[in-house]
Amino acid sequence: MKDISQMEREFEEYERSIQRLKQLERELNSLNSEGLEADTNAIKSKLKDPKKAEEVEKAFHELKEKINEKDIKRKVAEQIEAYRRKLRQWEAEGYKVEELKEKWRLK
Repeated sequence: MKDISQMEREFEEYERSIQRLKQLERELNSLNSEGLEADTNAIKSKLKDPKKAEEVEKAFHELKEKINEKDIKRKVAEQIEAYRRKLRQWEAEGYKVEELKEKWRLK
């Protein structure tokens, strides 16, 4: 039979892993991972396995990085579109903006 202190250590390790997995699941459910469903589902498929807690944590952080990159790209695209609208407005008002449009390649 295993020594009780060994059993306690193993139990505590599982308990910590399960608590961390529960926390990651809550965080995962709060993320807007639209367009990254495959990554999200891969993580969700491992959330109930305490032995995979480290793997889940790594995948979760990678997913958050992808979401951040996607958000940055979206914000940049929105800003560029705002510039386009303003340039079109100025152009409609008769201002010469062709140089800026060409420089920024905004047609």
